[in-house]
Amino acid sequence: MILNCFNCKALVDAQEISNYKNEITDSDNYQTTSYDCNELLRTYEEYTFLKCPLCLKPFLTYLIYNNDYGHDFKKLKFITLYPLSNKTINSEVSISIKKAFDEAICCFENNAFTACVIMCRKAIEGVCKEHKIEKGNLKEKLILMKKGGIIDQNIFD
Repeated sequence: MILNCFNCKALVDAQEISNYKNEITDSDNYQTTSYDCNELLRTYEEYTFLKCPLCLKPFLTYLIYNNDYGHDFKKLKFITLYPLSNKTINSEVSISIKKAFDEAICCFENNAFTACVIMCRKAIEGVCKEHKIEKGNLKEKLILMKKGGIIDQNIFD
């Protein structure tokens, strides 16, 4: 599994040590597959313990996926639980902004700087939209957010 090692500051093919797979069942949220309304959607979560082949530091990942079509599993969410990135975002922001921010961090950490800038802009545009600031270009939106006290001078700069 290719992961970004914060210790080595490199993309590495992390070596799997062990994993734990758990079927998620939720009787309150009964979901059926798209091809058979009588069959319950099979959803799994998987925790994987890995190590960096260069520095031997550990990783812990979390993957959730489902089997909606009865034959191929679809990854729904992948998170590196450990080590945590030192860059975080408030948990109350919308999923779309968080995803754009997380992708910007990933791009930055992998030296994909143009892609990082694009994802940062997408996250900022999402914040503007959440605050109902939708007219004008990004510079004008930032000025309005600063005037409205949504962002401070440091963020504006």
